[in-house]
Amino acid sequence: IINEYGREINVANPIVESLIKLKPNHIVTTNFDNLIEFSLAHSNLVDTPIRGDLSRYVKITKDVDFVNAKRNRFFIKMHGDTNNMEQLVLKEDDYLQYSRTHSFIETFIKTLFINHSFLFVGYGIGDYNLKLIMSWVESITCQSNQEIDRTQHFFINPELKPINAHEKNYYQKRNINIL
Repeated sequence: IINEYGREINVANPIVESLIKLKPNHIVTTNFDNLIEFSLAHSNLVDTPIRGDLSRYVKITKDVDFVNAKRNRFFIKMHGDTNNMEQLVLKEDDYLQYSRTHSFIETFIKTLFINHSFLFVGYGIGDYNLKLIMSWVESITCQSNQEIDRTQHFFINPELKPINAHEKNYYQKRNINIL
């Protein structure tokens, strides 16, 4: 894992660079490589948790990182990163224990799904934790007796083939628009 994903990145990815130019409020990834960190550092947009410019991102890889994260913007690696192998989410048991081992991260992402638009790029939306979070948001909104103006999300389909009707329906129920 360290050899493949922990290696030092020294060339910016043009897709990541373009996304950073959009200046998102938060960046959430399930990847544990260092690709996004390189681009944030290259753009001088990553900072230490306690001091520095509030417009920069602070990296969150485990729940305790939120304690000192005096920032308005977060770069959340929801499955950990290669600098902290104990926090990586890789195995089935890691996914099953996620609500217990990453409760702050999970809760924060749940709130983001309620009131922030997500743009899914280079991502198959098949992640188990993410599906559970989307399901939680859907169940809360279904419990309401009043009409809810749900936040729209967007998914750039990386596949050359069109998405089938079943998948399209799945995404639409979760307010995810396929681009």
